[in-house]
Amino acid sequence: MGPTKNTSELLHRAQSARPLPTLCWLGKGGWTRAEQAAGNVLAEPGRRIDVQREFESMRTQRPTVHAAYLAAMAGSGLSLAGLPSLACDCSGFVCWALGVARDGASWAGGWISIDAVHADARGARRLFKPVERAAPGAMLV
Repeated sequence: MGPTKNTSELLHRAQSARPLPTLCWLGKGGWTRAEQAAGNVLAEPGRRIDVQREFESMRTQRPTVHAAYLAAMAGSGLSLAGLPSLACDCSGFVCWALGVARDGASWAGGWISIDAVHADARGARRLFKPVERAAPGAMLV
């Protein structure tokens, strides 16, 4: 899906995040309309998280997922202490790169997710449009 924003601006912004160590964490990244109105637009795509607290919450709320994460980390030699504290998910990164608030889409139930990106491109095309061939700046959803 191709964003309707200026492609060179989008690519420059997206590429600026390349050197940042970022943990993929659902629901994180980007900013909200209230933060934007207060002038708190994030310079980085992700949000700072307390990794220990997030994993503890996962342990109590989704113990099977927690166990799978810990097993995968152990198998790859990673530890909780070694994980980055900057967290973002796919749609949070997309919103940040486009410069739009995560909760700025009334058409998406108030929150821009990858499902909302796909639905918009296939429907009303408020922010995204389908493209026949991927080119710089296009997203594959």
